[in-house]
Amino acid sequence: MKCQTVTFDSKTKFKNYVSSINIMPTMYNRPVSQSHVKTMADSIKKIGIQRGLNVIVTSAFSKDGVQRKYFADGQHLALAIALVDNKDLFGHLLGFENHVDNIEDIIPYVSQMNSTAKNWTLTDYLNSWCTTGLESYEYIRDLQRETGYSLNGLVEAFSNTRGFGNTTFKQGKFKPNKSVGNKTLSDYKGACEMGLNKGNSSFLAFVRIKTDFSKIDMAHVFNQIQRTKHLFGAKFNREYYLGLFRSYCLKK
Repeated sequence: MKCQTVTFDSKTKFKNYVSSINIMPTMYNRPVSQSHVKTMADSIKKIGIQRGLNVIVTSAFSKDGVQRKYFADGQHLALAIALVDNKDLFGHLLGFENHVDNIEDIIPYVSQMNSTAKNWTLTDYLNSWCTTGLESYEYIRDLQRETGYSLNGLVEAFSNTRGFGNTTFKQGKFKPNKSVGNKTLSDYKGACEMGLNKGNSSFLAFVRIKTDFSKIDMAHVFNQIQRTKHLFGAKFNREYYLGLFRSYCLKK
């Protein structure tokens, strides 16, 4: 990745540069907070600009193949700069330009760039990878909308492994195991019909029990849930359900 620092000796040139930078056309940036913009503008007037604008230069979003500039981080700062008169503008007039060719590289880059300001959730990664047209992510998004189950639980169910940060999913390399995942959804539906409380906590606990004990006897699980539905039918957190599964369903 090519990187360069752009500096300016003119406030007007710097402002023109800032105004030429685009907002990412996807879900990468936080919604603009006007109160935060005003606070930053007041800060600039007092202590000047104390950091550079982080910019991505790429043709990945252009149908015409032309490279354009986008904020990787700094859209609030840019809007604040526009509010400050030239006579009150001082400090570090610079931008850090990072040339990124592939859209697949932009998502991890921006998520790391914003990691100190905004922790990306799995949903942020899901929405971003869906914008690139990855069918596996669109499949999971449609499934989440259809079932209402937590994204974390669905990712674990269709990867047949515990999350541990869901690194593969975040990297855009997720490939759902549909046969395993759909069997898990079917088994969970059966468990709920036997008396298991339906909800994200019980769903994730159920997924993890099946992940950790792949040879678990589902007929035995259904039987134990039905026999102790006064316990399994109550609303608990994930760890409590895991405890119930271990106590009643993993022993014969």
